[in-house]
Amino acid sequence: MMTLELDTTTPTTPNEVRDVDFKKLGNGMAVEIVRTIPDVFPEDSYSKSIENVIPVKLRAAIPIIETTIDEVGQPSIDPTLLGFEFSRTEGPTN
Repeated sequence: MMTLELDTTTPTTPNEVRDVDFKKLGNGMAVEIVRTIPDVFPEDSYSKSIENVIPVKLRAAIPIIETTIDEVGQPSIDPTLLGFEFSRTEGPTN
């Protein structure tokens, strides 16, 4: 965002996600440019799944569970399904 201000105006304070450039124009005015990073870490998640081929009438006898595991590291952009998995999603945690 760019704004025209009096050069006596106190510039916006920069922080971890905001950069501020305050330039005096020499005529009593100044241009303030504020750049903000919307997301420091993307919220992308990556999934892979296969069709459930267990016949409908047998599905009640075979339990399907959902498990969540939090681990340190980067999510894989191409998750690997293990032998007992129908789907897997990986993404960052907050």
